[in-house]
Amino acid sequence: MSSIKIKKSPEALAQSLLSTVLKPYWIIAVTVFASAFAWVLPEFLGFYQGFEERENLGAISLLFIFSWYFSAIFLTYLAFRTGNKFPKIKEIERFANIDRSHIYIWYSIIGLFGFFYTVYVTFQVLGLNGFIYSVISFTTNKIAEAIYQDYSAGIFSLRYVTIITFGWALYRLIILRKFTLLDFINIAAFIFYIAFFGRRLQLVCSILVFLALANRHGSLLKKVKLSRMLLLMVFGFIMLSVATLLRNYGSYADMGYSNPLAAVITNIVSYLAAPFQVSLGVGNNILAAFSGVDYRAYTDVDSTLTANSAYAELSTKDGPTAILKLLGWSTFFGFLGGWLYKNKNNYTYTAYPIILYAFAELWRIDLFSKGIFFTLLIISAGVPIAYSIAVYIFKPANLNTSKVSSKSSA
Repeated sequence: MSSIKIKKSPEALAQSLLSTVLKPYWIIAVTVFASAFAWVLPEFLGFYQGFEERENLGAISLLFIFSWYFSAIFLTYLAFRTGNKFPKIKEIERFANIDRSHIYIWYSIIGLFGFFYTVYVTFQVLGLNGFIYSVISFTTNKIAEAIYQDYSAGIFSLRYVTIITFGWALYRLIILRKFTLLDFINIAAFIFYIAFFGRRLQLVCSILVFLALANRHGSLLKKVKLSRMLLLMVFGFIMLSVATLLRNYGSYADMGYSNPLAAVITNIVSYLAAPFQVSLGVGNNILAAFSGVDYRAYTDVDSTLTANSAYAELSTKDGPTAILKLLGWSTFFGFLGGWLYKNKNNYTYTAYPIILYAFAELWRIDLFSKGIFFTLLIISAGVPIAYSIAVYIFKPANLNTSKVSSKSSA
């Protein structure tokens, strides 16, 4: 009897691809491949790749790069599978159920407080005229830098939580079909923040928060048509473009990219290609890198590009022991990611896309040791855990917590 092959629909293929990419070990591979692809683009296409002299594609450098990323992918995979087997905490599952809105409200309070404080200090430093001038002169990097004149970790860091609340607001709007005043404020605040503070990669992180929430049962494209998801991607690209143009359109116009779309695409290409260029440079000069020599001494890369490969950053800073740090991050956060991935029905799951994003950034920066990562991780997981502990300790004796209403809303 002949076998019958059933072809998957485009939606089914897209769903399978999405669910695959939203795993930490696969997202490492995808982002590294994207960087390598941008690096090999031929010069005749006319896109500036962040360098003038291309690094040699040597066997030694490729061996080091392959070993580095294969170790991260393989260990993350094993750790993720192990973490996914650990049991959930039943009290968190009961008290911080994801179908209720109480933790979302707390996220919003924290994020909006940090956002409005940041905006207040920015206007204190620049004034209204300075703010407007930065916008119309396409130099919003001055807006982003304003708070750093007297910066200290703390309240300013809370603005990062708008990444979480924007992702949650999109999830509520698109998947749950809810749209309250709080959702509107969260979305409006984040769009303002991305457009005028130019934090483009934080937009990518917030989209990951939305995708992880919406696809946590592997059925996003059964709930939302592929065409609508494409519209969401277009919206994200428009936001990214606006932030890019307001931040440094003038620089690209001076380079000859007067077409705004060409300027945006060129910015993306250079941002992607530069880390692979630097990784090859480190691989070709590994002894110099292990000795602490800055990669700019032997690799051609634009001085305005700063986040140019975690591989280069760690190798130069830590020498041969950099691999131990990489293996440590992969094991610990791979395990934690696996456990959080299992908690799909409570708010600690919100921390999963934060870890996912840190793995997605491994091709360009060691985000695992940065303040933004710990701020987002602590808030996303800490708020539901703290809330659950508080309810468990102080709940009234007659409170029936065994049943969680799925109809609660903000």
